[in-house]
Amino acid sequence: AKKAIEAEDERTLIISQRMVSGIAQVMDAQEQVLRKERELLEARGKLSAIRKAKYKDHPAGSHE
Repeated sequence: AKKAIEAEDERTLIISQRMVSGIAQVMDAQEQVLRKERELLEARGKLSAIRKAKYKDHPAGSHE
């Protein structure tokens, strides 16, 4: 009976390690998504600033 309990504990430990690994993978993926979303917001901000500067100098409808 003691060996059966030890074997069960070993299986539980392996399952727990897999869960921790899986949780770590999820956290890493979430971190990557957040990083990319921040980069996207920064890129959109730059694009918006470029467009504002362009139209400030050359308003729509004015042909030079």
